[in-house]
Amino acid sequence: MNNGQIVEWKDKLMPALKSKQVEFEVMGYKDISTSDIWECLLKRTWKSNKDLSLHQAVQDILHLPIQTYMSYLALSAYDIDNNDLMMSIKAVINNNET
Repeated sequence: MNNGQIVEWKDKLMPALKSKQVEFEVMGYKDISTSDIWECLLKRTWKSNKDLSLHQAVQDILHLPIQTYMSYLALSAYDIDNNDLMMSIKAVINNNET
């Protein structure tokens, strides 16, 4: 399995994604979208799984705990901040060299 195959399944997986989104909403997390859940699964849960079947993908969606999603969100924010920091450092270094 590659990410291209899983992306082809997105429409088929939408009912499970919507169910998970509603579950998070009931828990008080009203700003989490199906797209947010999808990205979390692609980048965290499925990034190294080469032999994922459709029913396993549904199971992964339905069993995604809020803690995993929040951890993904925190690490994503850290990566963005870290990338911005590295770009700022490079800009300062390049300006000092000229």
